Amino acid sequence: MAEWEQENENSSVLREHNCAINKVASNCDQASIFEHELFCRVLDGANVTRETHILSGDLSCTYVIKRRL
Repeated sequence: MAEWEQENENSSVLREHNCAINKVASNCDQASIFEHELFCRVLDGANVTRETHILSGDLSCTYVIKRRL
């Protein structure tokens, strides 16, 4: 399950509480990198930063999305 939270007019947070690519990503680090790159491409014009990562032991993968001003 994922959730989207609007922090303010220029910033949002996407949290993925389960990992759709967990089995692949646990064997190939590139999978998580590609997921992050996908968000960057789809959300063109935004800065996307991963703050937490399930495979690093966190409870979710959390992405902060900030509109470029």
